[in-house]
Amino acid sequence: RERERVFFISLVFLQAEMEEKLRIIQERDEGLRELEQDMISLNEIQKELARHVHEQGAALDTLEANVTSTAHIVSEGVEELKMADKYLAKGWFRFGGPAKVSGPSAPAEKK
Repeated sequence: RERERVFFISLVFLQAEMEEKLRIIQERDEGLRELEQDMISLNEIQKELARHVHEQGAALDTLEANVTSTAHIVSEGVEELKMADKYLAKGWFRFGGPAKVSGPSAPAEKK
């Protein structure tokens, strides 16, 4: 009878130990599942970030092209203003109409 009692106590102890190990395994499994979900979320965040970086790169390329184009147009405008200044200095042009040209090649004035 004592052997049965010891055997039963051993079985109860083994069952409790097995249940504790099962609980630990289940906690680890749950932790691994949470880690997997976190990694999936992190991967999605990285993909979204990469998409935003790509879009911003395209926007920066467009902005750079616009700045370059604007710089070229402004440079041309400066050159045209310099020429206009020279024409004004020589009297070839006046605000309000062309300068009056005198001499035989001047067009006749309309009255």
